[in-house]
Amino acid sequence: MSPQKSGLPDQGPVCERCGLVIPQFPELSPEDEHRIRQLMRDGNQLLAVRALVKATGTPLASAKVWVQHDGRTQPRAPGTTCTYCGGRLRSPRAQQCLECGMDWHDPDRPKKLGATAESRSMPDMESDRELLLAIRDQLAEHANRHADWLAHQREREAKIDADMASALEQQRAQGRFYKLVVLVGLPIFAIICLSVFASSR
Repeated sequence: MSPQKSGLPDQGPVCERCGLVIPQFPELSPEDEHRIRQLMRDGNQLLAVRALVKATGTPLASAKVWVQHDGRTQPRAPGTTCTYCGGRLRSPRAQQCLECGMDWHDPDRPKKLGATAESRSMPDMESDRELLLAIRDQLAEHANRHADWLAHQREREAKIDADMASALEQQRAQGRFYKLVVLVGLPIFAIICLSVFASSR
């Protein structure tokens, strides 16, 4: 997302501490600025942001950046600069520089880790490309195997459904047969019983 779309400023001095662009408002009148800064001193940050938006028409995100930085850039916090290359560290407790690759987790034995983006050569890039291609091929093979497994599972489920349907149909057929036997057999049995009773008289 671009700074303009996100509402963040894309022009102005850059804060050395956090790297954000601090917006500047030349159209902000001294009276409005004094009132907004008074709100900030009183701890009413939200009201200060709203007042700045109303006074300048700036996006809410830009006003929030301005208020949080008191309208000016902040110096780097102590310990946030690499002692080997001067690059920016992620935090004062960082023990590795992502700019030059130096690592000092063991202060007595600092070491340089893998190549940085600036020092990487074309062979390194080519090896990375080969690695990515190999990973792509492995993912494609895994996807094919997964598709085969899914097809096998579907076949098994279809066979189970067919067997269950067949068993259910057999049960229904047996039920119909027993019902027919009862319907036909009872009258015959009754006739036989009546015949025996009549002959015995």
